[in-house]
Amino acid sequence: MALTQATLAYLGLPLLIFLLGWLKPFYAMPLAVLLVLLLVRWGNGRRERAKGEVRDEAGAESCAGPSAGLGVKSLLICGVVALLWTAASGAGGFGFQTADWHKHNAVLKVLLSSDWPVLFGPDKSLVYNLGYYLPAAAFGKLFGATDAGWTAVNLFVYAWTAVGVCLVLLWFVHHVRGRPELFAPLFVVLGGLDVIAWLTVPRDGLEMEPFPAGIGYLQFSGMAAALNWAPQHTLPAWLGAALFLQLKDEPGLYRNAMLLGGCLLLWSSFAALGIALLMAAWLMIRPQLVRDALSPSALLQQTGGILLSSVVVLYIMSSNFSMLHGFFAATITEHGLWPRYAYFLLMEFGLVAIAAFLLLPPGSHRRKLLIALSIILALIPLYRIGWSHDMAMRASLPALFVFWCLVLSSFHDRHLNSLRTITLKTLITAAVALG
Repeated sequence: MALTQATLAYLGLPLLIFLLGWLKPFYAMPLAVLLVLLLVRWGNGRRERAKGEVRDEAGAESCAGPSAGLGVKSLLICGVVALLWTAASGAGGFGFQTADWHKHNAVLKVLLSSDWPVLFGPDKSLVYNLGYYLPAAAFGKLFGATDAGWTAVNLFVYAWTAVGVCLVLLWFVHHVRGRPELFAPLFVVLGGLDVIAWLTVPRDGLEMEPFPAGIGYLQFSGMAAALNWAPQHTLPAWLGAALFLQLKDEPGLYRNAMLLGGCLLLWSSFAALGIALLMAAWLMIRPQLVRDALSPSALLQQTGGILLSSVVVLYIMSSNFSMLHGFFAATITEHGLWPRYAYFLLMEFGLVAIAAFLLLPPGSHRRKLLIALSIILALIPLYRIGWSHDMAMRASLPALFVFWCLVLSSFHDRHLNSLRTITLKTLITAAVALG
């Protein structure tokens, strides 16, 4: 089974469970059938196109070949890394669980023990991005709200997370065109140069980022930290970014954009926003894709996707949205911290972005995409959501995934003179190792 089809199934399954568990049968059944038909049509259409493709995407313009399959070697290596990483992340209770797992476990337990939709009173209900939790909770319900059911939930959480991580690693290896034994473990430890900020920026001792805790955290999460703290945001962000990078030049991606958005939104509002920014940036680089996506032949995908995503939007919007939020840019201006903000961007991705920019072919779409990613990463933190600035940590994940794919795939380019190429690759390698 191709990676594209497997990823669509993984992202779409929670929405199918949600429709059947949260809506009345009169609405649930036709919408569930519509969801399955749209996902199958998209996946089959992609598979048929992949069979006929005999060229790479505009030669050196692509990060990877036109189709993505599951090689046995890559599957085995990525599978082993995924199993070990998932165990260490705390998913399923096998390894150390960060503080956020109190919330994850609470959501899982209430989904197991309560009827769906989960109601806490006549005017209160569970409103949250449930995509990560629903498959495990549905499996646990087969055993009832008992110790056996809770054990089943935890085992499924581990398996569900490991499958998602394995898909992410397979996509990453595919997009960087690298050896799985090297790049699958490398992905786990990728991150910014936080250590330099910790060593050089004055702080109050409460956190390691270049902003004092009284103003609010500002950070981009490394790959390991993101999965350990927030798999519900991390997995859809990475998988959605992988799909974008694979399908960004196909009209089918934009014809099914609302369908993908609905699936992602149930998982994570931040992931959906991050993918939307990527797609908008690419459409500005290649505006001809807009015309293809709006053709009459795409009416079914567009209408069906809008209908399904509207259900999720109405559900999410029923929240009172009590999290702290507001323009972080005003806070930066008030405290005169724009130089420190620029330093934050430089340490998190800027130094590596500059080196990769010089490696990529001049005038190429990949270089333009790198510029767009840098702009997205610079703008996302300027609006704050959550005291710990969840907006910066989570909405940046899709752009960071594509960013690292572009950076590491640039190692394959041969257009520069030897000494300059070696120097730039050495700088990137040193930054990755230090990070």
